[in-house]
Amino acid sequence: PKEANAASKTPAAVSPAAVSSAAVSSAAASSAVPVGLPSSVEIQGRLPRSVRNSLSATVLFHDVRRTGDDAAAWVPLVVSSVASVVEREPNDGAEQATPAATLPVACLGVLETPRDRDWFALSTTKGTRWSVRAETKSMQGAADVEIAIVDPTGRELQRVDDQTLPGGALDEAALVFNADRDGLYYLVVREATGAYGPDMAYRVTLEPAGPRVQATAEHAAFAIPQGSYQSLPFTVQRTDFAGPIEFELVDAPPGVTLTPRELPSGVNSLLCRITAAPDAPLGIHTIGIVAKLLPSPPPAPAAGSEPPKEAASKEAASKEAPSPLEPLAVVDVVAQPLVDKQLINVDLIRSALRDNQRWLPPSVRTRFALQITPPSPFGMELAAQEVVLPRYLQTPLRVELPRVAGFTDTITFRATGGGQFGEEAEGRRQVFYRFPAATAGEREVVGTFHSRSQANDAVERIDITATGVADGRSVTLIRSVTLRVQPAYELELATKTVSLAPGESTVVRISGKRLPGFVGPIAITPAAPPPADVTLPAEQVLPADGSQIEFSLQVAPDAKPRRERIRFASTAPVGAFQEEPRPLELEVEIKKP
Repeated sequence: PKEANAASKTPAAVSPAAVSSAAVSSAAASSAVPVGLPSSVEIQGRLPRSVRNSLSATVLFHDVRRTGDDAAAWVPLVVSSVASVVEREPNDGAEQATPAATLPVACLGVLETPRDRDWFALSTTKGTRWSVRAETKSMQGAADVEIAIVDPTGRELQRVDDQTLPGGALDEAALVFNADRDGLYYLVVREATGAYGPDMAYRVTLEPAGPRVQATAEHAAFAIPQGSYQSLPFTVQRTDFAGPIEFELVDAPPGVTLTPRELPSGVNSLLCRITAAPDAPLGIHTIGIVAKLLPSPPPAPAAGSEPPKEAASKEAASKEAPSPLEPLAVVDVVAQPLVDKQLINVDLIRSALRDNQRWLPPSVRTRFALQITPPSPFGMELAAQEVVLPRYLQTPLRVELPRVAGFTDTITFRATGGGQFGEEAEGRRQVFYRFPAATAGEREVVGTFHSRSQANDAVERIDITATGVADGRSVTLIRSVTLRVQPAYELELATKTVSLAPGESTVVRISGKRLPGFVGPIAITPAAPPPADVTLPAEQVLPADGSQIEFSLQVAPDAKPRRERIRFASTAPVGAFQEEPRPLELEVEIKKP
């Protein structure tokens, strides 16, 4: 951002540069630099596809080499279609603010002097909504910036330093503000800790607040035998976007595919397969994955109604020549490979990732390692994609193991997950597994998941690996399953609200649904003594062979009009413990006589 600062640096250091997408070519992966610090360098590198369809910036780490020297320095480059404005000193107040001619815009600067504050003037109109995000660490900058928005009257609307993420980690400053009038708004940037110097560079982007998605792949590297696949789970965090998302491989070798590809509207996780065809090229590859934010399809016409003629003609034309929906945005799918140890306390709560783990270069987070290997001597298929584990009990999972002729070696298993799931030897893990080894050519095994006494209701993804050795070559296949831990039974009221006049009564029906493995009786009682003018049984028992009970609820003739909430608790012996799920709640309206 500051040419003077760049010129004063040693040849070994190059300041961060902001470049437009047009300035980056896809010809080469590195640039040669003559000995000494040149006045200008032509940078060549691969342009990420996501930049072409998104206002958001992408950070590239580009290697710069001296002529005839194998050593390289890394230069962070910001590639964006958003126009940039560099601060002009002095700009320490509204009257000296650096003007940003148009929005969206990226405001760049360096907090060089003590108590430095950089002001930028933003011309906007009433009713617009803007997203503001600071970037320093992602560009390897040293600043910890605080940003504020000041309206045309001089009133400060918002001030933000760091954002606290789940787990306690801190993210860089970001906010959203609504322009409630026409005129000049101001962005104010300062160093939150009071630090200053030529390395306190920042970039603050202002763009229309709109749909955003952060898509994460749970694995960063894959070894896939020809003719087989590995599981690849995705999770997404949505902001102002609930529509469908389509995933697509980038730079994948021939024969490598991803299925399924579309995440339905409102869903935040998807379990995919990355498959290598039998003729996929052997070797090591690097691939990318992008997530396309698709517009929601138009609502279907009401039953029996005829669409307008214009709509019908468009539909007929689309059937003849289908065209894919243009994505609203395209973002890179990221991974979070652990290059640092993540600490876990005695309560099995993971500590926040440290900065050296969270701010990995994009080449590490957005590129995936893929090795295609010769065919595997065995396969692995799970009998179910979701397993329900009754609390305090166990549940089976059948695993099919097709083998090629002549392969009779042992296949061993391991399961990994998060939260309360772990190895049986880890006593604090409340859910564990037992999978026997498949020996002597066995083509099927049955593993089990077990619940201890303090298991919580939870839904977790479990990765199951099967490893076999053939001719000295170890092959590991990964399959994922969703494990749902919940009470062994579930009760439901036939109706959750009843309305009675004084002196009237009604029949209350409660049905019970048991999970496999539990066949015992269930005792149902009021969680607290009912009011004196409401009469119902003190206890009802749903027998082991029954699925529903019914009983009478009576309102006294002199009952006063009001609403009462009556809660029904239940208990049942499950395994070696007493199960007591959440109570049911019945609302009783006592009407006027």
